[in-house]
Order: sequence, then C-alpha cells, then structure tokens
Amino acid sequence: MSTVKKRLALALSCVAAVALLGAARVQSSWEAPYTPTRLEWLALECNLNHPQRYEFVHSTYLAESPNKINVVITFGEKAKTVAPGLRKDVAEAAKEYVRDTAQAMHWTEPVEIATTEVFH
Repeated sequence: MSTVKKRLALALSCVAAVALLGAARVQSSWEAPYTPTRLEWLALECNLNHPQRYEFVHSTYLAESPNKINVVITFGEKAKTVAPGLRKDVAEAAKEYVRDTAQAMHWTEPVEIATTEVFH
C-alpha cells in the first residue's frame, strides 16, 4: 500500500472514530435522572395520601431544606363563616399528619413543620 493510501486510510479511520465518539448523546440538565430526597418523598407521601375532607379547606405539603415541611393551608370562601378555632385545629391536624407519616416512613431525623394560611 502506498504512503498516500495509508495516510488516507488513517485519516478516514480517525474521522470515523471521531464521528462515532461524537455521536454519544449528551443529556441536558433537565433530562438527567433525578432521585428525590427523603424529605421530598415525605412531602410527596403527605400530598398523595392526605384525605381532603372539606371543600373549603385544602392542604399542600412542601419540602424545604434541610428538614422542614411547610404546610400551605388554603381556605376557601366558606371558611369565613366557620368557628375561628377551626383554623387552629386544621393546622394542628396537618402537623400531626406529617408527624404520623414520617413515623410510618421510619423517619429518624427531627423534622420542622410550619404552616402557612392562604385565603381566597
């Protein structure tokens, strides 16, 4: 084989190798696999399994670093006509629910639970 043919074959081999290596797909940051933290799993469990019994109040559980669950309690229009102590009872029940869910998940770390009330 002549030197020119050897160089051409080597160049084509290098181009093919670079093309094959460059063909490997690079994942965007939004496509990368994600594993939720234990705190996020706790918030997810609370959101999925919490029975919403009343049409005028709704609870949403949000994970906040490092070990805090914020319970957002949304009161509807009808909530203005119920007893004032109900808001406090709803907040305490939501906190107790988070504690019970954490215990069921064998949570060993202390978790801070805060409540935020929203009216609409």
